[in-house]
Amino acid sequence: MIYLDCNATTKPAPEVVLAITEMLTISWANPSSGHRMGQRARAAIELARENMARLLTAKPREIVFTSGGSESLDLAIRGSVDHSSSRSIVLSKIEHRALRQTAQNLHDTQGVEVRWLRCNRDGRICLDHLEELLCPAPDMVSVQWVNSETGVIQPMQQVVELCQRAGVRLHCDATQMAGKMPIDEDIAQGCDLLTCSPHKFYGPKGVGVLRVRQGVSIGPCLLGPQELNRRGGTENGLGIVGAGKAAELALAWLADPEHRQRQAEIRDLLETLLIDGCEYAMRITPDSPRVWNTSCMGFSGLASEAILIGLSERGVCASAGTACASGSLEPSETILAMGVEEKLARGVLRLSLGRETTRQEVQEAAATLIEVAARVGSSSAQLI
Repeated sequence: MIYLDCNATTKPAPEVVLAITEMLTISWANPSSGHRMGQRARAAIELARENMARLLTAKPREIVFTSGGSESLDLAIRGSVDHSSSRSIVLSKIEHRALRQTAQNLHDTQGVEVRWLRCNRDGRICLDHLEELLCPAPDMVSVQWVNSETGVIQPMQQVVELCQRAGVRLHCDATQMAGKMPIDEDIAQGCDLLTCSPHKFYGPKGVGVLRVRQGVSIGPCLLGPQELNRRGGTENGLGIVGAGKAAELALAWLADPEHRQRQAEIRDLLETLLIDGCEYAMRITPDSPRVWNTSCMGFSGLASEAILIGLSERGVCASAGTACASGSLEPSETILAMGVEEKLARGVLRLSLGRETTRQEVQEAAATLIEVAARVGSSSAQLI
């Protein structure tokens, strides 16, 4: 099997599995207990918090562990709106579906104003439009640092500057940035709230991260003293320790820029092979700055579902967008929001590499995808 769906999730690293196993067998006590075994579990959790803080260039006391990325997003948005007066949010339609749905729910149930930020054809938000939407000042702005479908990197430095000048709270969804690229400390410190999900960088599922900058107030999602009074309930020690180990491994991997350069070259090879060998293929964002592992390819006139079925039958794993929307037969809202025509949007695939993806794997995957696309294209039943 060739796995090109690392933006959906990654396989937990062996060191992560070992750390979780040790928590299950040795440090399994309740970390809130005052006895020695409880404090052993507490120490393991706090070490994980320190590792995660280093990855996100934060202070350990700024790190809040949740049940996953979606809960972290929800806590960041709801916790901010509930403590505000203007009750308005600025975000774009290329944000992750979990965040867009939370914002829409707040609008439908509580009357919170949602100001939709335009984006350009290159997959980047429109900074001029953002500046317009900051007056009158909203409660918060939310921007995804790296888009989960296109891999496009947003101009976060300019976003930070605009929000600071307007005195507006900024949330950054760093889910596809953390563990893949070094976190710029100045940008991170300019974000009031930052979220990520460790299972995107070889950690376990069932644990998420919300970094709350010192001095920023948000309401809790669950009442209780745990997680700095921001999320009640006994901590998921297994997930937290696994997340901390994943952060430690990511820091070591990121220390050598050649790792990222090598994988970016492999990603570029995949795209070149597809464009040269498939008459339907084209890059969706050819000139935009992207994270090293993500390729967003369009196959004009073909249905992505048909291509994905053919790939899966031949042992290649890919997706047509975010994993949470994989069952939808409609084209990606993100791709449409960029102004991509529907005929092309219906044939978009996301091919996302991992740290260990090899040249041979992408060569085999490209050959398989070219064959599948040709077969789909020759069948009038699959044409749009």
